[in-house]
Amino acid sequence: MIRPVVPILFVTTLVLLGCADGNNNDKKKVATCSGTQIQPERLFLQQLGPDSVIIKWRGNVDGDVAADNVCFGTDMQVLPEESRTAATVTATGHSEALISGLEPDTTYYYSVGGAGTVDASHSFRTAPVPGRCGRVGAYSSSV
Repeated sequence: MIRPVVPILFVTTLVLLGCADGNNNDKKKVATCSGTQIQPERLFLQQLGPDSVIIKWRGNVDGDVAADNVCFGTDMQVLPEESRTAATVTATGHSEALISGLEPDTTYYYSVGGAGTVDASHSFRTAPVPGRCGRVGAYSSSV
């Protein structure tokens, strides 16, 4: 009686292994930003909250045209195209981009100019949810 069960288990195992080919076809390919990161003359992070921040800058140290957008994400190697945020120019000549829809207490990386990757120095951490115990931080960025 035990003999017929063994071939059924063997075939079932083969079928299941055939489905696990190592390719994760459900994983969505993310289009990354394709701009060029610039080094602004002045760079500020303002009004950093649990779900938003203003990235503000002025000029370009290379003397080229200043950037008009920012890309951001939680992986410094993949800043998604869908994160690209246009900047507005203020009356004082600064460019600024309001980044919203962020997750609280999360590290984000950003590229002024919209490059698809960035180094760790271009990062910030959103504030924790208001009312929760947490850390107090003071952020200052001026390049």
